[in-house]
Amino acid sequence: METLSSTYLVRFEHLNQYQTLFVGPVMGWMDEVGYITAIRTLGLKNNSLVCFAANNVVYGAEIQNGSVLEFTGRVVKLGNTSVTVYVEGSTEEGKRNISGFFTYVHLDVETREKTPHGKVLDDTTNPREMELRKIANSL
Repeated sequence: METLSSTYLVRFEHLNQYQTLFVGPVMGWMDEVGYITAIRTLGLKNNSLVCFAANNVVYGAEIQNGSVLEFTGRVVKLGNTSVTVYVEGSTEEGKRNISGFFTYVHLDVETREKTPHGKVLDDTTNPREMELRKIANSL
């Protein structure tokens, strides 16, 4: 599956009491990247998904004020009505600092009932992609 990337600047208002990046803004950014990845990759309507779960979110290293974070999302699992996206964030030095799996549920825009999205995950031979899909299937 294709990936989607988005970049964020860590500012003073994003910091915790230790003057490093607070996890709250990061979770919001990751959810946003996951959502956009899901709707764009699968060609879904903009308001047809809701976040259901965030799993295995790992914060690997401190991130300082002024850092530039690039998040990349990729769809790694499709259920009948669900979409799971793996999101990872790296600093400009290329070090992966945070990652996690975000699951969204596809809803009918009018009734807000769960509805099948009708999408199928493509095959892959990429070892990293296969590893992420295996983890997503175990969640």
